[in-house]
Amino acid sequence: MKIALIQMESSSPEVEENVQKACRHVDAAASAGAELVVLPEFFNVPVFTLTTNKENFRLSEREAGFSIRTMAGKAREHGIYIVATIFEEAGLGLYYDTAMVIGRTGDVEGKYRKCHPAGAGTFEKFFFRPGSEFPVFRIGEWRVGINICYEWRFPEAARSLALKGAELIVMPFAASPKLKLSKALPVRAWENVLYLAACNKVGHEGEWQSGGGR
Repeated sequence: MKIALIQMESSSPEVEENVQKACRHVDAAASAGAELVVLPEFFNVPVFTLTTNKENFRLSEREAGFSIRTMAGKAREHGIYIVATIFEEAGLGLYYDTAMVIGRTGDVEGKYRKCHPAGAGTFEKFFFRPGSEFPVFRIGEWRVGINICYEWRFPEAARSLALKGAELIVMPFAASPKLKLSKALPVRAWENVLYLAACNKVGHEGEWQSGGGR
């Protein structure tokens, strides 16, 4: 399976502009033969968890909202899988950091809600509830699990997926360049005898700098 890991900046305050940028990356990845495209954490909005500004709850979207609906159209157009992570409003007062698994037909085939909202240098716990499950998805011929950003710190998160039969873990990030992920992440793959594919945001979004590379 050919995987494209999209490392992009989402600095615009306009969701539509960020999503259209992601669409251009998806188009390019699909034209290069990608079968699975992974977008970084919060691909559709700037990093917003540096304060407890309640106005930022307006950045949340439902599963059927603009961002996932647009990505679903791209998955259907190209006949590919897409993993897209958003600030999900699951119901009244229910918010999660959620990776949506979009299938080749444009249907959301499953979702993973981050079980470990970050607790250092950010206010994720102000905005999100933790998820409670580590599902494994069938993507093509592969069994795929998802960990999101801060969860790289917890070996149990990856081990839970490995014990459920995951052969590949994808990790969307919006992480600082201070983290030495290029050294840490291979350890997660090695200790669980599986593949790991990670992508990060890049550049500056307000006061936040992400550590991905274009």
